[in-house]
Amino acid sequence: MKTPRKAAIALLVMLAAMVPQACDAGRDSAGGSRALELNAFVMAADLAVGVNRFPFVLVDTNGEAAVEASVRAKFAKLGEDGTPTVKSSGEAVFVSVTSEFLHVHEDGIEHIHEHVEGVYVVNGVDFDEAGFWEAEFEVRREGIGTTTASAAFEVRERPIAPGVGEIAPASLNPTVRDVEDLYEISTHPAPVAGLYQLTIAEALEQRKPLVVAFSTPAFCVSRACGPVTDLVASLYEGYGDRINFIHIEPWVLETARGEGRLVLTDVAKEWRLMSEPWVFVIDGEGRVASRFEGFLGEEELVEALEAVVP
Repeated sequence: MKTPRKAAIALLVMLAAMVPQACDAGRDSAGGSRALELNAFVMAADLAVGVNRFPFVLVDTNGEAAVEASVRAKFAKLGEDGTPTVKSSGEAVFVSVTSEFLHVHEDGIEHIHEHVEGVYVVNGVDFDEAGFWEAEFEVRREGIGTTTASAAFEVRERPIAPGVGEIAPASLNPTVRDVEDLYEISTHPAPVAGLYQLTIAEALEQRKPLVVAFSTPAFCVSRACGPVTDLVASLYEGYGDRINFIHIEPWVLETARGEGRLVLTDVAKEWRLMSEPWVFVIDGEGRVASRFEGFLGEEELVEALEAVVP
């Protein structure tokens, strides 16, 4: 089994490939698009027997992400000799966030760049047995054509992090009452105070739906923590009167800031996390209703909140 650190590094390697490497990548000498070989990377380390959310990215040989394509996935169980047996298939949805950043040229000219970042997701993938599986992707892009890619992955008998239907751990995470400044328990540049009011144990006692986000904008290995934290904070504004929201840093901040080492907090260990970020939606009975590993989009989280909101 991978350690949390190794699993996080693996996700970093995958996500690093999503950054565009050159403006002319994927173009022929005449300026037209050309189909490059695609590599697929599964962006979940905790897949288990049963129904799963299956996230992945597609990256061409120039290191540029293939985004917003039409993608159909086939899932096959691999036999002992490596022979695949197709079990199911489904359409993927591209879940994205568009971020803006200021680009300053050497001559002083400034302009805004937009960067689309995200993952493809196939929802409701039912893995009927543990072992090694393979996903084959048929990727159709306008002006480029159809390309295929595949990726192998492991399915466990049971999830490592709390699974859907499981009682959420009644953890004693730090809150605003324990510190003089939110900087001590959050690396977000502008933390929303409402996300640090309650321990998970206190929130569960209220028997209200709950969102728990484990993410670290400053020390994120997966590069998804900033957008995920921002998303959770933005939805707190609209749902905070009906749903409790809690943000927790998964790494020990004193060690990360002082020594540059990433060590899981006791709360992250209690939730059996192997990677970051994670977002869990807990129902009023204290059970996990939805869980999201890595990057997620607003529509996904809103749908999960609407399913548990009173």
